[in-house]
Amino acid sequence: MAFDENMDQATSTCYCLIPHPNRAAFMIVKEGEKWVLPGFPYSKSWSEKTYAEISYQIFSRYGLRATVLRRFQRGSDFLICELEVHSQSVNFSLDARWYDYDKHLETGGLGAETNQILDRWFIDAKLAEAPEARPPWERPGWFKHASDWIKTELDSSDMNRLGEIRQVKAGAFGCVLSIPTSTGNVFFKASLGEQPSEVVLTEVLAKRWPEHIIPPIKVDPLRNWMLMQDYRTLGYKPLPKSAYADASRTFASLLLESSRSVSQWKQLGCMDYGLEQIETFSQNFSDRTGPLESGIGALEKSEIELLVNIVNEWGALCPSLAKFSIPETLGNLDFRAANIVAKKTCLCSSTGKSLSSPIRFSVC
Repeated sequence: MAFDENMDQATSTCYCLIPHPNRAAFMIVKEGEKWVLPGFPYSKSWSEKTYAEISYQIFSRYGLRATVLRRFQRGSDFLICELEVHSQSVNFSLDARWYDYDKHLETGGLGAETNQILDRWFIDAKLAEAPEARPPWERPGWFKHASDWIKTELDSSDMNRLGEIRQVKAGAFGCVLSIPTSTGNVFFKASLGEQPSEVVLTEVLAKRWPEHIIPPIKVDPLRNWMLMQDYRTLGYKPLPKSAYADASRTFASLLLESSRSVSQWKQLGCMDYGLEQIETFSQNFSDRTGPLESGIGALEKSEIELLVNIVNEWGALCPSLAKFSIPETLGNLDFRAANIVAKKTCLCSSTGKSLSSPIRFSVC
C-alpha cells in the first residue's frame, strides 16, 4: 500500500533504525543478497499505538527488546522509525552488522530513496545531545530512567511486577507504558511540561471529585510522570452508548461545581479562555495567519479572508454574551467517550433506574 498524505496511512514496509549504543552507526541485516534495514510488512493506519506493534515485531523477528524513540521519516512506500534497544539478547541466526557513515559513503547507501534520509540521521547521531524540541521520551536513555522510577514506586507500593515494562503508545504530547503487576496492569504516563501540568491537575481533580476521577497511584510533578491503575481491574469498562446521557449530565455538574473556585484552576496553570481573551484574540487574529499560508494544509487567500471574518464576528459577539454573566468553569477539550469509563453494572437512565456506581473520567 502506498503512502497516502491525506489519510496518513502506513506504508507497505516499516523499517527500523536500531542505533549502536556508543557510536553513529545502526544495524543492517542481510536479506537474500542485499543488506537492508530491519523491517517487516506493514499495512495498517499509523497511530500512537503502533509503537507497541513495532516493538513486538522487532523482538519476535530479531530477538531484540526495544522501544520506538520516534517515527523518523516516511517515503513513497515505506516508513522509518528509530528504536532504542534495552537488552543484550539477540537471535544468533541473524546475519547482521553495524553500518556507519564511512560504509555509507563507500557503498553508495542503501537505496536512492533512503540515502538523504540516512544522511540526515547520521548528522543527528553525531550531536552530543538530542535537539531541545524533541520530547523526553524520544531521547536515548529516557526509557531506562522511567523504568527505574516505575520499579522503585511499585516496590514501595507493595505491587509485584509480573513481566516486562512495555511501551503502549507515544506521541507529540505524551507517552504511555504498561506494567503487569500482582494487582493487574498499571499504566505509566509521561506528559510534556506545559501548563497546566496534567499530573498535578489529575491529582487535584481526583481529590476534589474522588467519586468521578480515578486517582493516580504515584506522581512525580517535577518530571510530569504518574502511575495509574488499569480501570478494568477496578471494575470499570468503556462507556456504553446507553450511558452517554448520564456521562454528559455528570460532566456538566462537575463544570458547574468548578465555577465556585475559578481562581484555583488559574493558579494551577489552566489557560484563561474567557470572553475578554477571546475578544482580544479575534482583534489580533488577522496578524497571525502566517502559519496558515504555507506547508501541508495551507489555506487559499480567499479561505483565510473568510476565516478572519468568522473570527472577527465571534469576537464582536463577546460583549453581548458578557451581559448574560455566564460563570467561568473548567473546560475539557478532549471530552469524548474514549476518555470516560463506567462500572460494569452501569444502567441506562432511560430505564428509570439510577446508576449503581458513578461514571469516571479516565486519563491514560
